[in-house]
Amino acid sequence: MKIYYINLDQSTERRDWMESQLSVLAGDDIQYQRIAAIDGSKLSAEEITTHTHSLSPSQLGCSLSHRRAWELIGNGADEYGVVMEDDILISSLAREFLNNDQWIPPCTGILRLETTNSKIRLLSAKGGV
Repeated sequence: MKIYYINLDQSTERRDWMESQLSVLAGDDIQYQRIAAIDGSKLSAEEITTHTHSLSPSQLGCSLSHRRAWELIGNGADEYGVVMEDDILISSLAREFLNNDQWIPPCTGILRLETTNSKIRLLSAKGGV
C-alpha cells in the first residue's frame, strides 16, 4: 500500500520531518511519494470560481491537493493508498496497518484513520470513490 504525503514546495522543514519519519517506517513493503501541494494563494480568480462556492483559497488548495492524491491512487497499481498531510506524527505502530490491507473491511472505498485521546478511530465509507 503506497503512502502519498502532501507538502507545499516552500515547506521544506515539514518535508524533512515527513521524510525522516517515513524513511524509518518504509522498507521493501511500504513505499511513499511526496505530492506537491497546490498553493491556494497562487490560484487564479478563474480557478477559484470554477472549484469553490464558499471555500477560502487555502481550503481550496488543500482540497485540490487531496484530489490529486486520490487520482494517483485511482490510477496506480495498488488496490489501496494512504494520504497524509505533512504535519502528522507517525506512530511506530503504523507499519502494522500500512504493510498489508487484510484489516480493511470488505467493499470499502474510503477509510479515514484518526487518533483522538490516544485511541484510533476508523471511519469507513462503503463502495467506490
